[in-house]
Amino acid sequence: MTAFYPIFSAYESPDLASALGDMVLAWAGAEEKQVFLFSQILNITANRAERLYQEYSNFRSRTHALETLIELHPNFASTKPLVSKLSALSMTRNLYVHGMFLQSRDSSEIRLCNLGASESSHKRIRPTKPHDIIQHANAVRVAAWDLTSATQQIAGYEEWEAMAFCD
Repeated sequence: MTAFYPIFSAYESPDLASALGDMVLAWAGAEEKQVFLFSQILNITANRAERLYQEYSNFRSRTHALETLIELHPNFASTKPLVSKLSALSMTRNLYVHGMFLQSRDSSEIRLCNLGASESSHKRIRPTKPHDIIQHANAVRVAAWDLTSATQQIAGYEEWEAMAFCD
């Protein structure tokens, strides 16, 4: 039986580290689109919207707040299914971010241990490849692009996009 050991460093699996970094960047872009919706629905600046967005402790609560705001503002109804799609994708992201990656001694196989799953569950430990994470990141980018397409129709998008967050 092959033994597996936790991966604690990008040096142990550079391809995995690169894929995870790509996923983080994809999610940052997706969340930025959600911040834009907060700013437009509430008619506040990008910086204030970012601060409000960060006041919610997790992605689920941010998404729920945004979906509630969308329901209260019918002009934004077309964005709700897109926000919901990102919410569904976030479950996979959480597995990647909060799971433990294990690697065989010869580095030929990587497994993801879902620490939240019961020890007897078939979902507890499963084979994972950097390609799987890249596919997830690509799905997030597509969902963010769809949200971008919907938000570009909202008045003020161009001005908002040009604003700096870090001023």
